[in-house]
Amino acid sequence: MSFQLRPVGPPADSGGTVAVAIYGDVDAANAADLSNALRELASPALIVDLSPVDYFDSAGFAMINRLLDEDPVVVVISPGSLIRPAAELINLPFLDSLAEARTSTNPA
Repeated sequence: MSFQLRPVGPPADSGGTVAVAIYGDVDAANAADLSNALRELASPALIVDLSPVDYFDSAGFAMINRLLDEDPVVVVISPGSLIRPAAELINLPFLDSLAEARTSTNPA
């Protein structure tokens, strides 16, 4: 299983916030690699869109929880995402859209 990070173009007023979408599969075999990649991007803030993920196991959710505790990260999971029901079940804090996430990291 593997994942791919793809940048999501920031608006002109992003204030340095990086936005990435994660594609593919995240599991115990690659969650640490994903964590390291995300931590490198989390300055000054990071938006992580999990909506396109095909598979995300408990190791992925644990990694995201740790990242939320340690770095300035906002998670996005769209209403139609395959992993949204699991994220809701574990009360993972997330927003519905990139627009909401950008507003939360760069208040007017």
